[in-house]
Amino acid sequence: MDKRVLALIIIFAIIAITLILCATVFLLRNVEVGYSAVGEDAVVSKEEIIAASGLKPNKNVLFINEKQIVSNVQQKYPQVKVINVERVFPNKVIIYVTVRVPVLAVSVGDEFALIDREMFVTDIVSSDELIQKQNAYGYEFIRVNFSLPSEKAVQGKQIAADVSKELCVVQNVIAGYENLDDDLGLLNQNLRSFVESVKVVENDGSVYSDGEYIALIKTSTGVEIRLPSVNLGKLINLSYDWYNNLIDSSNAEDVFKRNSGFVIYKNEKFVWYE
Repeated sequence: MDKRVLALIIIFAIIAITLILCATVFLLRNVEVGYSAVGEDAVVSKEEIIAASGLKPNKNVLFINEKQIVSNVQQKYPQVKVINVERVFPNKVIIYVTVRVPVLAVSVGDEFALIDREMFVTDIVSSDELIQKQNAYGYEFIRVNFSLPSEKAVQGKQIAADVSKELCVVQNVIAGYENLDDDLGLLNQNLRSFVESVKVVENDGSVYSDGEYIALIKTSTGVEIRLPSVNLGKLINLSYDWYNNLIDSSNAEDVFKRNSGFVIYKNEKFVWYE
């Protein structure tokens, strides 16, 4: 047999086998959902996520569009973040998700935007619904002293950095507490247990020479930590050490300091004022 003919036969045979495999072996038979924490399925169930994904039985696994799956799920359920979409050959897909946890409540007109640590808007709620949400989560959301334009705070969307400089400062405060040294990072509810509110005011230069803004971080015990908007990560670490020293102390003066007044960073140390 001519070698060229034999080569063509082999090529066509490979193509035929590939087509058969694509038409049979790689057809979607099983979709699973992997949650990042126990209990998250109570917020959005496996069945709801699979239905929202748009995945259908017998769809070819090779041609699944992961980006479309992410978009479908997150558009239907803004409180869900799709971490990854994994194809497990020959015929299974796993959608890995985590439930977004709002930590901020920011005014948008007559309503409130509930915002997570990544500045995604999980919900837009009324005042009454805000109370219901806080009861459901078991903690009050961090409050701020500024509002956002309603057209920029859209449920299921991330708020752009250029929308609000004040919100950027708050985001940096959250990141600072998440990245504390010695694995002491405060995340979501733990952050909310420590921080009651964050006010952002313009820096008039009377206390700090650097930074456009000053963050007034009100702790749950009462003392307010005032830090400039520059070097926030470093100063939050230092201020948390200062605060923990007060917590560990039984001295009456230290107890009073952690429950009232405010503290600033001055001459390489924290100074408390009543």
